Amino acid sequence: ALSGTPLLNKPSELWNILNMISPEEYPHFLPYAWEFCAPKLIHGRWDYSGACNLPRLHRRLKRTIMIRRSYEEVLPDLPPLSRHVVVLPLSGDGLEELRESEEELRQFAWALRGSISDKSRARALKHLTETLVLTGKLKTPAVQEWIDDHLDSDDEKLAVYGTHHAFIDSMRDRYKSQCVTI
Repeated sequence: ALSGTPLLNKPSELWNILNMISPEEYPHFLPYAWEFCAPKLIHGRWDYSGACNLPRLHRRLKRTIMIRRSYEEVLPDLPPLSRHVVVLPLSGDGLEELRESEEELRQFAWALRGSISDKSRARALKHLTETLVLTGKLKTPAVQEWIDDHLDSDDEKLAVYGTHHAFIDSMRDRYKSQCVTI
């Protein structure tokens, strides 16, 4: 397992990786959880989202499987990072619906800046979220065409980020043999 970022938020999230890398050192979740996850009984179920004995866990990881390198140490071996913002057209069913809601969105945006009731704020945020999901759906064909062109013309790796499950799922379904989805 290799990560360019510090790993995760709590010890329970680290368990699967530890067990995969070193099953002899980390064979069973429960002993690990009792030692490092500060389990609590909540509503009749055990919750392992806590943390305890973190210095001990850190020492154990360093002793057994963890190698840490700073960005400066590995920088000479990394390819240059490039980021590109690509403006893509919207198309497909729902485009007219999006145009019709443009004025309503402006009104919601102004309302959200002022003092409005919680109910109105919730309605505005719901409409905004629905519009963002629709926009993602309308951009998907153009995004896929851009990705196809990139993959056909370039051997460089590509990271595509998305927020909504429908968009991410459509990308995973289309590029399943070429991608990793997180």
